[in-house]
Amino acid sequence: MFNKFRLTTNNKKKFVAANFKRKIKGLTDSENQTLSPKRKRTGCFCCRKRRIKCIGTRPVCENCLKKSYLCVWPDGEESLSHNTEFKLTKVIIDKETLNLNKPNQATTDTCNFRQLEGHSDVSSSIDLNSKVIQKTYYDSTDVFDSVKDAMFRKVLIELNSSVLKSQISRLTTFPVLTNKEVFLFNAFTNGFMTDVSPQFTHAKLQPGAVFIPPGINNAIMQRIFFACGASFLLTETKSLEMKKLSNEQFRLYSDGLTDFIQSCDISGNEEWIILSLLLSYLKLRYVHDNQTTNTLSMISIVEGMKFWILKKRQQSTYELSITSSDDGPEFELHTFSSKLGDNPKVTNPIIPKQSTENEVKFCQIINAFRKKLKGRDPMVARDPDYFIKPSDIVSVDSEIYFAISGEETQKRELLMPYEKTMLDSFIFNYSTMLFTCDKSLVGEIASPFIVYDLIRPYLLHPIYKCVVPWMNHPVVGAALPMFELQAKICWLGLRLPLSTEDSTIVHHIRKTASFYIRPILPARVYTREPVSVQQKLLESCFAAEIMSKAIYIYATKLLYPRMQCDDESIQTAAEQAYQAFQKLSFQSQVHVVLCFAMTVLGSVALSKKHRQFWLLKMDKLKAVSRVRAFESMRVIFQKAWYELDETCRPMGWDVLLDNECLKILLV
Repeated sequence: MFNKFRLTTNNKKKFVAANFKRKIKGLTDSENQTLSPKRKRTGCFCCRKRRIKCIGTRPVCENCLKKSYLCVWPDGEESLSHNTEFKLTKVIIDKETLNLNKPNQATTDTCNFRQLEGHSDVSSSIDLNSKVIQKTYYDSTDVFDSVKDAMFRKVLIELNSSVLKSQISRLTTFPVLTNKEVFLFNAFTNGFMTDVSPQFTHAKLQPGAVFIPPGINNAIMQRIFFACGASFLLTETKSLEMKKLSNEQFRLYSDGLTDFIQSCDISGNEEWIILSLLLSYLKLRYVHDNQTTNTLSMISIVEGMKFWILKKRQQSTYELSITSSDDGPEFELHTFSSKLGDNPKVTNPIIPKQSTENEVKFCQIINAFRKKLKGRDPMVARDPDYFIKPSDIVSVDSEIYFAISGEETQKRELLMPYEKTMLDSFIFNYSTMLFTCDKSLVGEIASPFIVYDLIRPYLLHPIYKCVVPWMNHPVVGAALPMFELQAKICWLGLRLPLSTEDSTIVHHIRKTASFYIRPILPARVYTREPVSVQQKLLESCFAAEIMSKAIYIYATKLLYPRMQCDDESIQTAAEQAYQAFQKLSFQSQVHVVLCFAMTVLGSVALSKKHRQFWLLKMDKLKAVSRVRAFESMRVIFQKAWYELDETCRPMGWDVLLDNECLKILLV
């Protein structure tokens, strides 16, 4: 069930050859009319190669459909050149869902497509740059990009499986798992972790290589594995049993983690605790509770990150080196009793306003963290308004400059691979949560101006020598500086109406985003790396450009809330982002980290072309990824574009600041 991907077919149009008259010099018109029509070569390349008569139906002929061949059509009247060796490529197509009976109307029918064993390089036999080969049973670019996306997902699944196999010698608790738990773990490994792996990165930095090992001998983490697996299956099967399993396993996990934090020393356990909390937050993208639960979940992660920052401050940075041959970390439970200090200063406990079970569980975890912290909170050690209200504009400029450039003069700290992925996942989820968080809990959330100031030394140092530096960022990729700007602009969006100081910062962020230029691949990538690798690295670059346009539009909305979205500057940015999206395949994994950007850009879509593009993209992404974000974005677009009833006019980009709309959004 994990290897199937859904692709959208194009219109099926019957090919009709025109009537051609044959003429020979030297003959009269009456004699030419008696000649039989000259034979014209028509049909797909596959039928010509097989030397059979082509049925002529586009985009896929019935002959290719019956024999499961990739149907390739010529462009116009051109044919293959004489020196071209066309090779047939076999694929599997679900014939039941391929509708060939509707030639004159658009369709969203889908077909299941997967790769055959022994045909791993589907595109190797076809020159994609040929002017002749432009059409397949979808658009040629779409189908081959979709095949590459499917291959990438298959690589992720194999990587996750290999991580588990490499830990076999350490297995102590898995042999006692029930069949149901093994089934849930398999869904977590092959389905859930594949969905949340957006970038092409070093193998040891992939989320599956980092999140899976801690749960091998950790009963607490195994519970969140099972909960995530059940949540993934729930979106696939809509089974009430899976929903029950997800809630039950999460309850066991949260109770176990709360007891552990209260009774044991957190020192030495920071990483696996944070990783498990990140998984619990990601689980909510499949089984949504409410806006408050999402916010409380992220607050618990921030509380855990405080312990990790304290740990890194205490560690010395002497002579650590990491190579691709280094083994993964050993995650063990340190169950020594905690020695609490005598400092009476304790952060006030958080009390849930509602009584949902998940809210209560997250509040218990947060309060357990805060009780343990005992006045050592690194995020309140400074004046909380230090970055929010700078004394002069130079401080604002320098913060944004370092966020964009990553200057060598900045202090850098070395991380282990699992810490790098953990930090990257935190950056993405924290920055995105600030867009949709519960405003009643803003006072409990750490400011991104402080958070990024504390973690920036750990962001800038690449730990592996890769073809491009952003391969050391397994979640945010080349868009790292844009996620910092996104977090800060969303934080300021929670403080409306803007003060003079806040407006100054928003102006600078808007200016920075407007002049941002996406990264460019080094020349060696084009000469040494295969096309599939080039494509994945380019997707990360275009994702950064797309985010910059979304940040510019959102900052404009904060500064000029009464402006209409048909303003030339807004539509220019939207069109530039649309052009960048054309460089991404419709089913690319990188869309997972672009939810904020897609929401902003979709809300300002005015042309029919843009709106159809967004609706089609949401449908295709929903078919591949099981997260509910794309479904919720479609609802937001409906509110922005259309009159839902006589009393409700289209909201336009006002949806970006409407709390009721943001409650619907599951990014």
